[in-house]
Amino acid sequence: MDATRYDMVYDQQEFLDTFMARLEGSRAAPATIVLDSSDGVIRNWPADLDGLPPTLGRAMLAAGGEAARTMPGYEGAIRYRLQASSDTDVFTSIPIDTFVNPAIAGALRPVVEGRYVLVGGDIVGVDRKETPLTSWMPAAASEQEFDRNDDLPPGVEIHATMIAQMLDGAALPKPLPVTLWALALVVVGAGALTGLAELRNLAIYPLLGLQTALLLGVPFLVHAQGVDTYGLPAAGWVLGWIVAFSAVTSAARAAVAVQRRFAQGALGKYLPKEMAQEIIEHPERLALHGEKKEIFVLFSDLEGFTGMSHALDPETVARLLNRYLDTLSQVVLDHGGVIDKFVGDAVVAFWGAPIARPDDGERAARAGYAIWQAGEAFRTSIDPALPPIGKTRVGLHWGEAVVGNFGGEKRIQYTALGDSMNTAARLEAANKALDSSVMASREFAERSGIDWWRPMGRVVLRGRRKPVELFEPAPDFPDEDRAILEEAMALMEGNRPAALDLIRRLSKKHPDDAALANLVERTAHLSDSDSFALS
Repeated sequence: MDATRYDMVYDQQEFLDTFMARLEGSRAAPATIVLDSSDGVIRNWPADLDGLPPTLGRAMLAAGGEAARTMPGYEGAIRYRLQASSDTDVFTSIPIDTFVNPAIAGALRPVVEGRYVLVGGDIVGVDRKETPLTSWMPAAASEQEFDRNDDLPPGVEIHATMIAQMLDGAALPKPLPVTLWALALVVVGAGALTGLAELRNLAIYPLLGLQTALLLGVPFLVHAQGVDTYGLPAAGWVLGWIVAFSAVTSAARAAVAVQRRFAQGALGKYLPKEMAQEIIEHPERLALHGEKKEIFVLFSDLEGFTGMSHALDPETVARLLNRYLDTLSQVVLDHGGVIDKFVGDAVVAFWGAPIARPDDGERAARAGYAIWQAGEAFRTSIDPALPPIGKTRVGLHWGEAVVGNFGGEKRIQYTALGDSMNTAARLEAANKALDSSVMASREFAERSGIDWWRPMGRVVLRGRRKPVELFEPAPDFPDEDRAILEEAMALMEGNRPAALDLIRRLSKKHPDDAALANLVERTAHLSDSDSFALS
């Protein structure tokens, strides 16, 4: 506080000197009524400045013989008292003209005797001061008639407040700087640790509520303990918490985003993108256990690749095999399938787990046909100088399997186990004997939701006893011929010669259809059973 701001002008100094001369010999002494309003609000005690008399309250207590209670050097907060209601004053106020009448003055003697009495003005619109409690003060009854300034306490009341504080010995201690720094570190640490918590965890929200209550309530708690809270961060701690929480959350999200991209890229090599995303969102779906699922299984194999690999150097074999498997893998993923495994040049995939969708059957059926087409494109793209390779064969089956992660905590494989996997593999191998490329079981075809299938008889697969009804995808096969073939299959049990005749006529109509010609041969050589046993 700058003392020069309170220097009196010549006329004021002359008046004071004349007035004090008249009081010479009395106990009267000068005092200053300067208040610290550096920020527009009277919050703290004014500093004792060189060249100025002591403050009014300290001068009065010193004159009353209580200099020890003046809290020398104290510049902390003024301890204000809040009035109970609009018609109750904190301090007793008596109009000065009341003491003019000797009779009344005598009656009022007990009210003022032995007390510190301040004589000053309480004039509307004059010497009104803004205090921290202004907004908490009950509204005056005259607030409809006067400006808000008229409801503010006069300066004399603030001096009375300071005298009451000295008499109570209420010098409010300030928190040590080290304490404020420690609290700031605690707040920042709490924000950082909260930022590391998983927002989807419901337990974090009570924690957030508790921290908010503490951040907002600590200043009030400290003040209630008689500590000077002036200078205590009003928003700094909250901003520090927000900055720490935001920084850690952003960093954690960035790190998680990198991990998610890596995980999605890794899972994306085996799962379709949307399924990989859902697995990342719900990792519990890949827990170390198995569950029974009804799945659509695809098993493919490249004919003749083993023989070709013996005639080529390992680098060329690896390059061709990787290119082939990459092509077929992309077909599976594009159709929403899960790549189970690679067995040499064979690809095993399934639909229906870990996430089942209504159109899994159609996806699997179209994927099986597309894999055969991709295999044909691959074989025609091979350098003619290399040994020729055969076609890609595909087996399709629907059935139950145990699907899940198997292995151990350190090394696991997400796979499917069960008879449906073996049946798909047998169907793939059966293509060679059936002169076909893609073959599905009735269970698969009926659940695919596609009408491009044509029945291709019943066979007993190698190593199995139960016959399997075969269906081949033939999207370009005429509908009327498909109906004739279905009629032939219906006649197979009751009138096999008639059935054979219908199939022969169809085969002659489609002379280049090797699978249909094979069906003629199988039907012609059936024994008593209507199922052809494959060797």
